[in-house]
Amino acid sequence: MNSEANAFFGTKEHRGCNIRVASYEVRPQTWIPEACVLLSTDLGPKKLWVRSFAHCFASENVTFDNQTEADHWAISAAQAIIDKALP
Repeated sequence: MNSEANAFFGTKEHRGCNIRVASYEVRPQTWIPEACVLLSTDLGPKKLWVRSFAHCFASENVTFDNQTEADHWAISAAQAIIDKALP
């Protein structure tokens, strides 16, 4: 992977793709799950934001009370997207 991929410090890897959680708090005890998936393609690395795919999981309005739960959901969603995208 190139330097952009290496810039993701603290990522989790799943099937050769890097996942970086980016959940954020919108108000006290209300966290929106989000993650960035970095896919390596023949044309170079591509970023996919999990929140952009929330409608695929019928979860546009999903929130959590804390960051840990939000991050866990975001990682699980990212892994599901990767599993569906890769052969």
